[in-house]
Amino acid sequence: MPDPIIQSGFQNVTNLANDVDTDTTAADIQGVYNNSETVQLKPKDATSLLEDALEELTSEFSEDKEKELAKRDVEEGKESDMLERLMKLNEIDEMVNNLHDLRKNDLERALKALLRMKDSNPRQLRERARQEFKEPAHQFAALSALVSTLRKQGAPKEQLENAEKALQQLLDEDGPAVRAGINVSSAAAKSAGDELGDIQGLRDTYRDAVLDYQGIGEAFKSLSEKYGAAELPKAIDFMLNALGADMAADGASIEKSKLNAIRDDMYRLQTLAGMLESCNALVDKMRSQGAFSTP
Repeated sequence: MPDPIIQSGFQNVTNLANDVDTDTTAADIQGVYNNSETVQLKPKDATSLLEDALEELTSEFSEDKEKELAKRDVEEGKESDMLERLMKLNEIDEMVNNLHDLRKNDLERALKALLRMKDSNPRQLRERARQEFKEPAHQFAALSALVSTLRKQGAPKEQLENAEKALQQLLDEDGPAVRAGINVSSAAAKSAGDELGDIQGLRDTYRDAVLDYQGIGEAFKSLSEKYGAAELPKAIDFMLNALGADMAADGASIEKSKLNAIRDDMYRLQTLAGMLESCNALVDKMRSQGAFSTP
């Protein structure tokens, strides 16, 4: 159900845009915001109206979310179970297909290098995976392929244990980043392009927004600065699709209750982005009709 506060604000902006006609000047454009105060729009006021509303809304949302998360802070799965769930993606072809931007020959090259490190300890194996790939999900793919291959080969017990420990250490230290990278890659691949950038950039956008979530206000600011007003709706659409994929995965990046709360905020941002578009359209319409002309 649409948030009543946002819905009211959106309706105010929409009504204001529809009321502008060819005889309107900047001095003539007045209206009532939130049924409380008469405002006069000047060129800079169209977007500042939204910014003021956002500031008010975010303070209310932050208080609500803190209370909600305090009640819903339920663990969705044990870390010890996460490795086996993620190891379902243990074949090279399947890893390449799921991560989209991981090239098969690069993964095979990394696997060969790791297989040659027969006497290496877990930390050394992890460091080698880091040298091969910057992306945590790609590091997981390499170490996962190593464990799978050693099991199939019947490798010495110590070599296999070191590989398994390296993989587990990666999840212990960077588990949320790894799981997020795997879970949202398909959504990133669908949204990647000239407007929003490549798959890696979208993965990073998701992790930056979700793994260290600072609230709806910071999310709005970060996405707006990164993508601009023109691409903001597409960026929010990606975030919603990625959040849905993360929540649907066997091993979500963080607690699903928190992902659900963030998704609720993203739906609100989607409405706010629509308000911003309406404000910009209003300014363009007024400008084209000479409302901002200098005497």
